[in-house]
Amino acid sequence: MSAPADFGLRGCAEPVEVTVRNGVVDVSGRMAEADGPRLLAEVENIDDVTEVIDHLNPVRG
Repeated sequence: MSAPADFGLRGCAEPVEVTVRNGVVDVSGRMAEADGPRLLAEVENIDDVTEVIDHLNPVRG
């Protein structure tokens, strides 16, 4: 699955790993606490995504 995505998340200090299999998206890594929910909501809105599994570790600050 390939979809252009610009979630407006600039300056992320660490990479976020995204795995897609049969419409299920698994997101893991470290992300600013305020940005995680927005990223997950945007991923859920992508056509063909049936489920989003959140393994993000929020970073405060």
